[in-house]
Amino acid sequence: MAKTRNYKSIGVKLPLAYSEEFGPYSMFTDPLKALKQDFKNLMLTNPGERVMNSDFGAGLGHFLFENKTNETIDNINAAVYGQTAKYLPPIQVLNVDAVFVGNLLRIQIKYFIPDLGLADTLDLNIKDNNIGTI
Repeated sequence: MAKTRNYKSIGVKLPLAYSEEFGPYSMFTDPLKALKQDFKNLMLTNPGERVMNSDFGAGLGHFLFENKTNETIDNINAAVYGQTAKYLPPIQVLNVDAVFVGNLLRIQIKYFIPDLGLADTLDLNIKDNNIGTI
């Protein structure tokens, strides 16, 4: 299992912006910030969207257009837990709370990074093919 202290990701800060230090794109090298951004990207990427890795991504945006049933909630949970375990083992998902409110899908993912002793939450609001984070 990968450890965070060995997590060598250098991330480009989003949204893209010019940096005097790094040049064309502002970047960070902090493993915690890299993990948080990588986790958010994993949740928002659709399967088939990443070149040469068609399995990557939880595709949470697509669930907005599914039937609002317990089975859909179960599929959201399976996507979050499965993708995280496969692609970001330094992160432990603690709880996934998905709720349909009219034309809005709210997903709250509580997670823990054991190597850092840090718990955090990723909040996503998905509406009309637009995804926002709180």
